[in-house]
Amino acid sequence: MIRWSALTLSLVTLVGATPLLQAQSNSIPGSDVKLGILGGLQVYGHGGTYPNGYTAMAMATTSCNVGTVNVPWLSPMNADHPLIAFLAVRESNGRMEQISDRSYVKHGFYALSDSQCTPCQNPSNGTFLGIGCSDTYGTGNNSDRYYLGPPEEINPWLGTWVPACSYFDQGDPSVGGGAACDGNRSLSGAMVAAFPFEKHRVVIQDADLAVTSSTFYYQGQYVVRGEPEANRNNNLVSSRMSVGWSGSSWSMTQNGGTALEGSVLQRWSGSTLSSAANLPDDGRIYVGVKVTGPTSGMYHYEYAFHNRDNQRGIGAFRIPKVAAATITNLGFSDIDGLPGTDWTISQSATEIAFTTANNPLNWNTIYNVWFDSDTAPLADNLTLDQFSPGPGAGSFTVASSAPKGAQACNIGLLVYCTPKFTSLGCLPNISGTGTPSATANTGFLVSSTDMNNNKPGLMLYTNGGQAALPFQGGVLCVGNPTKRSVGLNSGGSPSGQDCTGVYSIDTNTFAQGLLGGNPAAYLQTPGTVVNSQFWGRDNGFPFPNNTMLSNGLQFTICQ
Repeated sequence: MIRWSALTLSLVTLVGATPLLQAQSNSIPGSDVKLGILGGLQVYGHGGTYPNGYTAMAMATTSCNVGTVNVPWLSPMNADHPLIAFLAVRESNGRMEQISDRSYVKHGFYALSDSQCTPCQNPSNGTFLGIGCSDTYGTGNNSDRYYLGPPEEINPWLGTWVPACSYFDQGDPSVGGGAACDGNRSLSGAMVAAFPFEKHRVVIQDADLAVTSSTFYYQGQYVVRGEPEANRNNNLVSSRMSVGWSGSSWSMTQNGGTALEGSVLQRWSGSTLSSAANLPDDGRIYVGVKVTGPTSGMYHYEYAFHNRDNQRGIGAFRIPKVAAATITNLGFSDIDGLPGTDWTISQSATEIAFTTANNPLNWNTIYNVWFDSDTAPLADNLTLDQFSPGPGAGSFTVASSAPKGAQACNIGLLVYCTPKFTSLGCLPNISGTGTPSATANTGFLVSSTDMNNNKPGLMLYTNGGQAALPFQGGVLCVGNPTKRSVGLNSGGSPSGQDCTGVYSIDTNTFAQGLLGGNPAAYLQTPGTVVNSQFWGRDNGFPFPNNTMLSNGLQFTICQ
């Protein structure tokens, strides 16, 4: 059963009293509330003019008590009740980033005694969620701003909230005076009814939804007073969503698939996810990293940082590097889109530092950083500096990847010189695929297409540079001293004569002596510039010009 509040949709800004920072001294053994079902979505209007407007949405959630103790579920203005946070993300162009604002948080009230996850063992009168029981909030309930409060008022690590002087106590607009801080609700249904449609709901900009070739996800998170840290992975659940623009409004629908427990960052394709917490004093941060390349000698690094329940927030990401690394294209993004709050980026010989004095990574937010480096990724620890001071504050590390490996090699593939037309009118074309390596035994294929089929041949190569010398009716593209590969065959059509022949050799395999022959030692020497060209028989021409010659390919041997 879904309860619908009779009060309209509401809520606003203003911070309340933040609890004192402390260790998780209120841990309640056996407390374990999971987000059992992440339900559908509801859109609440569109503001502004597309594509510079915005929309508001809400999601349905079902909580399930899978622990061994009953969980208090008192309504505000009582302090002991669960809280529900929401966010939406987009994966596009290799980056996973939050596109929703830091929306207000739902304050739970009146627990049902349904059995949507496990059989309800201990039905309640609404003041607690009994063992095995479930409780559902529909989109109308999770968007009801009479029960939505600022995330700044909540200590997500302890799961605590102080009613006195809170947003609910002050009202919106604030009633002022003693009534704003007496522990009694001042926020009224009439105040809520006057709010614009988007106020305090999950707000997303048109520009963030109208990105083509994107995948969208939404996530809900329960925060429960005193729940042990070890039981919190199931507090978060994400699901895929489809979005569409009708010309006047956005549609958002749950897109099937599997609902996953844990940080939404685990859905980032091609990434690696890890996490750490400043235990036992503060909550958990998830770090996703995705490294691509090298392209033109540079790797591209993408990081996403998700604060699940770290109360102090994070004020610096410190990514280690080797001193020789070249770092370019550094960037940062957060959820407010304001240049004035962007983090400062600096480099030293040993690290890349992203720091802030006024815009920490607070709980239920995701920030991104990125850069290019000529050094390969290597497993290492990133350092996170906590933002707020106080006992237990400081730095802690999370396992990830950093630009501390071998420097990438710009293989410098260069096709040059002039091929020779074969007797069948074929014009050979040389190319290279992969990375030439001094140590790998496979991975760099040099080929020439459009050769006469079924003809013997080989690859000529040298460390003596390029050439352009008359040779057998064509041009010799490699300088002296010239070496030869093992014998090859162009293959192609099994019968007849045509231009389907291809000469191909994995130079890494050849360099390691795995194809036989007598490979030059410099093929295993990093930094060597090699020039190559294919030669083959062509019986359609009379001697001494009865040969085929491709154009030339220059490459550099990498580590």
